[in-house]
This record gives sequence, C-alpha cells and structure tokens, in this order.
Amino acid sequence: MDALQCEKRGYLLEPFRLFHLDTALTEDTAFHFHDFHKLVFFLDGVGNYYVEGKSYALKPDDIVVVRQGTIHKADIDPTCRYERIILYIDPEYLREKSTGNTQLDRCFHEASKRRSYVLRPDPVQRDKLMQMLLTIERMLGGKAYGQDLCAEMSLMQLLIDLGRGRQTAHYRFTTEENKDDKTVALILYDAHVPRGHRLYDPRLYHGEASASGARAHSRRTEHHGGLLQMRLSGLFGLCPRV
Repeated sequence: MDALQCEKRGYLLEPFRLFHLDTALTEDTAFHFHDFHKLVFFLDGVGNYYVEGKSYALKPDDIVVVRQGTIHKADIDPTCRYERIILYIDPEYLREKSTGNTQLDRCFHEASKRRSYVLRPDPVQRDKLMQMLLTIERMLGGKAYGQDLCAEMSLMQLLIDLGRGRQTAHYRFTTEENKDDKTVALILYDAHVPRGHRLYDPRLYHGEASASGARAHSRRTEHHGGLLQMRLSGLFGLCPRV
C-alpha cells in the first residue's frame, strides 16, 4: 500500500474491547482509520504516533486519542518491546450511555477540536487510570456474575476522568508534535481547489455529513484521484520521474 492510500481497519462487534499487548511491532503499519473510537495507552517502547498530519514522539503513560474516522498510524522501533493497552469503543454505545450533563465521548471531540491527539496524565492520575484499565481487562476475561457490568462501570469512570481531566489539571494535551509532510501535502492539494471539489471532508469521516454529501465526496475522489497521484507521486517517490 502506498502513501496516498488509506484503508479502514479493524472491527468491533461488542460495545467495547480491550487489548493488552507487549510484543514488538515488527511490520510497518499503513495509514488507516476505524469506524469506532480508539484509545491507546502507551506503556513502554520507542517511537512515534502519526495522527491527522501530526507526529508525536511518545513517552511512557501517554494516551493517544483517536476519534472515529481519524487517520493515524504507529511508527514504533521494531527492536524494542512495545507495551500498550488499546480500547476500541463503539460511538453509538457512548451516545446511548451519555446524559445531558455528561457526554462520554467528550475526550474524543476535545482532541478533534484542539487538533491535538496525545494526552499526558500526571503521576497520580496515571496510577488511577492503570487500576481502571486492569479492572476492565480482568472483568472482561471472566464470566462470573456481575463482571460484565463491573467492566462497563470502570470504562465509564475512565471516560469521565478523561473528559474532565482538563478541568482538574490532571491531564494536558501535549504540544510536542511534528508535522507529517505527506499529510500536509494532501492538505495543500485541497487548498488549491474549490471547496466543493476537495478530497478530504472531516465531516464525512466523523459521521457528520449528509448522505448526499457522502455521494458527492465519492464522485470527487474518483475524479481527482488520478490527478492527485500524478502531482504527488514524484514527491513521495511512488513512481519514477520522467
């Protein structure tokens, strides 16, 4: 897959899933997106995470906040141990569980609004988060009475803490970021064409575009795809220059 392609990856059949992984990332992950929300709790390793045109040099305890439809990829040193806890969360599930005063998807919307996608908790909050994550992991791993609801309650508490973290100063969105030149080039391409003919519409990826808007975006992508390939292929070395 070349740098100009981006695919939907992963699936989620449950309201949420948790993965606790500690193996090295031995193969390159292409840019991709999901139709669910994702949280990555970075515990150990060396590398960067690319999100929506920005790259972040991750530090232990960082939390990568990936809203539904957000383009991203991990770039982790394959020679190092890479430990992370990943949560997949169904957006509709969060909407159903939210109330007028408490929107459980607040941290995802806040990240998109700020265009900053990595949270850094303070040490005290980090320990609290780890306890909640390990509780979710343990409860999801069993079938005893009440374990499913205990996992759900721990998830809700975790999301509430992330959602109000900025208010309590327990978290901060990191500003330590570098622009991803490839994604910036795509943005520059869109900047030189009329608004109605642009290739990337964030509303589409975040489920906020109308059905007619989605169809129009599909037609634009098909029409401009070849032109985009020709204009950027030399820059990225995707084919020989002539």
